[in-house]
Amino acid sequence: MSVKQIIIAISIVLLIVGAIIISRKLTKVKPLPEDTVGSTPGNLYNGGFFCEDEGVVYFSNEFDGGSLYSMNPDESNFKKLNVNPVSFICAGGDYLFYYQGSASSEGLGFLGHNTGIYRSKKNGKNTLALFKDPVQSMNLAGNYVYYQSFNRDKGLQFGRVRMDNKEKTKSGEDIRVDPFDCSCCVDGGFYFAGNTQDHSLHFFNLQTQTAGTVFEGNISFPTVRNGYVYYLKNTDNFRLYSRPLGSGEEMEQRLTEERVDCYNLVNDYYIYYQANSADNPALMRTTIDGGYSETILSGNYSNISSTDNFVYFRLFGKGPTAWYHHNLLTGEVSLFEPPVYIK
Repeated sequence: MSVKQIIIAISIVLLIVGAIIISRKLTKVKPLPEDTVGSTPGNLYNGGFFCEDEGVVYFSNEFDGGSLYSMNPDESNFKKLNVNPVSFICAGGDYLFYYQGSASSEGLGFLGHNTGIYRSKKNGKNTLALFKDPVQSMNLAGNYVYYQSFNRDKGLQFGRVRMDNKEKTKSGEDIRVDPFDCSCCVDGGFYFAGNTQDHSLHFFNLQTQTAGTVFEGNISFPTVRNGYVYYLKNTDNFRLYSRPLGSGEEMEQRLTEERVDCYNLVNDYYIYYQANSADNPALMRTTIDGGYSETILSGNYSNISSTDNFVYFRLFGKGPTAWYHHNLLTGEVSLFEPPVYIK
């Protein structure tokens, strides 16, 4: 073999080795801090259509079939990241995690069943399926995505999948707990209302992978913040209540006079909620102590979602409907009409 041939052979080997090293670096999954949480309880209870992380808002653009978009918190710099309908959007580190609800009609997506939980880079690239089944709730906690899923043969299940897709566990295996809504991740675990044996407040410890009762009651949609738990009291016409964690029922405080369809504790000052009324339904807000409430917009709304600058809510109804946003700085309420891009 001539010197020239040897040099060419060595160059080819170096190119191959270099390509392998670059490929591994691009596909390597960086672990997340153990205290990482994917999104807020209020946003996930309301479908997870918005998620703010590190100065960027990721959202499901209903005007583009629910495709994944991003924008700045001031609603500038819109970008289309994904062509498929998404919900339960979570963020952590360099990654996004979300539920993809149906197959795409673009490219080759329509050839396969692609409903399930996915991970992608924050630019929408390097998409990977982590779990293939319909889910009712999901959240990122540390390096695992926890979910409540529905399987036609096995019914409701609770499970988790590691973000690098190298470990999967379902209830009845290593997780000894009945399925629950995993929207509220605080204090190293999930607070949730029971939905099989009772409707009390429970806590699932992420370290021990076991659950225990916090207090007995009949509640739904608990949110824990700053040592207090907020919830709908099922036995009082689903009005909104709060109480300090660890306290008895004598410390319970009613925050709304109206029946509440959905709510979101958006910051340390306000709770936004949909007041159920046959005559005067409205999107309202109250201070966290229930001392003051006001109407934001009359009508029936759902999917109350929050970022640092805005509260978003959707006109109740089937199919694509109007989205509104309430500017937390100016108090202005107007239609939210993001652009539609072709990707």
